[in-house]
Amino acid sequence: MNRTFILFLLLLFFINIFLAVIYYQGKYQGKKIFPIINNQEEDESTSIEASKITLFPTSGPTPTNSPKKIPHGKIGFTVGVKNNPVMRIGFLDPYDPEIGQKQTVSITVKNPSPVDSVNAAIQTDKETKQFPLKLVEGTALDGRWEATWEIKDTYLYTYILVLDAVSGVDTSKAIVTLR
Repeated sequence: MNRTFILFLLLLFFINIFLAVIYYQGKYQGKKIFPIINNQEEDESTSIEASKITLFPTSGPTPTNSPKKIPHGKIGFTVGVKNNPVMRIGFLDPYDPEIGQKQTVSITVKNPSPVDSVNAAIQTDKETKQFPLKLVEGTALDGRWEATWEIKDTYLYTYILVLDAVSGVDTSKAIVTLR
């Protein structure tokens, strides 16, 4: 073999090594596998020597999810129920009651035939309570239904309002996730 061909093969060999180094440095998210090639200054947070690996799980505190923040006071909501009876605009007052405090829910319901009943179920951390709503404004064809109850459970993680409206054979359900 001639000398030029051997030099060409050596050049290809070093180019492949160089490309492999670049590939592996990118693959390991910038950690320095070959610090000679990388001329950035090394700090302790990115060096391999500073990494600590735990081979066996250790017993430590179990993380818990923090409850999501919720708004305060009276809050309005809309319901997108398309089948009859149609529930539209609702209010929850207060949205964030304390245990022992009363809470009121109201919802407007419209239907071509009179609405027979509207019920609410409030699901909290440890319990689900059901309450009938009463027509307080308008007519059974287009009116506002309302119920008031006392909050007896926390709602740090589970806080769901389920509304059911019935008119003859027509029923509709709205699930409002409050937290």
